[in-house]
Amino acid sequence: MTEDMSREPQGDTQDRIGGERPTPARRKIIFYSTIGPDRDDAAWMPWSLASHALKASLDVEIFLAGPATGLVRREVRGRLEGRSATALKAVLDAGVPVSVAPG
Repeated sequence: MTEDMSREPQGDTQDRIGGERPTPARRKIIFYSTIGPDRDDAAWMPWSLASHALKASLDVEIFLAGPATGLVRREVRGRLEGRSATALKAVLDAGVPVSVAPG
């Protein structure tokens, strides 16, 4: 059986009374990492994924725990180059919240 895609979306009746369609909720993704700076490529993967998620118009947050908290040190960020540096800059420029939980 095929679904009729021309129908109004099912939602709160109150939203449809005035003829307005409900706006879709914006999606949010949180990237969680425990990988420290000793594994450069893997450690910066949340930043790269967050950069791509921003391009897809998603709300993004990064949560660093344990060894991953070393990524916020200036000397670690300063040695970045290439795609990792580009991803870090994109995430920081977009004002993505970064939470840190040392452990």
